[in-house]
Amino acid sequence: MAKKAKSDASPPVSVQPSLTRTRSSAHSGPIPSPQSLAEYDNFLPGLANRIVIMAENNLRHRHEYETEVLRQNNETLKLNDKIIDYEAKERKRGQIFGFLIGIAGLSTSLMAAYFNHETTASIIGSTTVIGLVSAFVYGKHVTSKFVNKQK
Repeated sequence: MAKKAKSDASPPVSVQPSLTRTRSSAHSGPIPSPQSLAEYDNFLPGLANRIVIMAENNLRHRHEYETEVLRQNNETLKLNDKIIDYEAKERKRGQIFGFLIGIAGLSTSLMAAYFNHETTASIIGSTTVIGLVSAFVYGKHVTSKFVNKQK
């Protein structure tokens, strides 16, 4: 007769199902949720009121700060507009004076030529023209360097 072989199996384990519940909440804003405020007030009476006052003060300060920044930006823009207007007037004035100097120089040159002083006339005429042309070319060169530096 054959003998039964012993099994090395361990006794069966019973598995108990488990249930887990997780609850989460989120709140965004300058003050805690009403439930949290109530808990703060339970912990220390008056704490919820202090938190609300702190949030109100912070909001008031932020509004004052932003109002001041906007006011300063407006003043800066107005000042920039004045500077641009002044520079435009200055350029126009420079062009008018340059034109008058050019006319005076060329008129003097023509008068010198009319009175048979050709050498003097050519010197006055050429220096007037060369001076004006170089002033405009050099002025544009400096302006373009400035504009490129601003970019």
